[in-house]
Amino acid sequence: MHRVSIAMGGSLTLLAAGCGQMAIDGEVVDAHGQPIHGAMITAAGTVCSTSADETGTFALECETGTYDVVVSAAGFTSEQFRQEAPEIARYDSGRHVLIRIPEQKGLHLFMAKEYVQMKPSRLQRSLEEKRRVTNRKVCLDRAQSEPNVVSAGTHAMFDYEHSGWRPFRLDEEGCAYRDQKDEKHRWTVQYKEKPPYKVKQYNTGKSVALMQLAPGDYFVADWKGFFVGADEREGRHSYTGYWIQAQ
Repeated sequence: MHRVSIAMGGSLTLLAAGCGQMAIDGEVVDAHGQPIHGAMITAAGTVCSTSADETGTFALECETGTYDVVVSAAGFTSEQFRQEAPEIARYDSGRHVLIRIPEQKGLHLFMAKEYVQMKPSRLQRSLEEKRRVTNRKVCLDRAQSEPNVVSAGTHAMFDYEHSGWRPFRLDEEGCAYRDQKDEKHRWTVQYKEKPPYKVKQYNTGKSVALMQLAPGDYFVADWKGFFVGADEREGRHSYTGYWIQAQ
């Protein structure tokens, strides 16, 4: 499971008398624990900033107060944390882990300490007429799909200028969506469920969705330009995306 931020410590040590400033100490590393030399640490809305040294450590010296501190580095996701610093003292904010941003555009799942491209899969939509009622379902095409297997829990998905997406939880038959049209041509949703998620925006075209996955199967569908082909004679449409199995 990937956590976008690492919880900061609460310890502090008094500075030498007469120094007149407080300092927020910490360390900046990548997902493999390697120091990120030159990472910028800034107290948001102020001119108070510093950078991490070759060991990844930093000391942000500011006036006393409460700060929203931003930790950033080129090519990495950023982190923000709040630090209360009411006294002239040293405050240990702990270790801050920044994740490398993938170079290729699209959707990437956080696996093995980095964002990796997911293996593509496909949904198929089919229609069935019974007693003047039309049943429509969109289900996994297993012959053209390969799962991305993860453990159950909260997972991060990086969106790098992707065309748009929507998550679905697949039902017991592998269907992401079902609806029905009655004799009066009214559509009624029969099944539609999505996993809960929160999105953190980094800058234009780059965001991370933290998605809660209970054990089961999911499909993250390409949403804009959702139809990628159709065979109207069979009433079938094809949808691209990514199949995720949470175990």
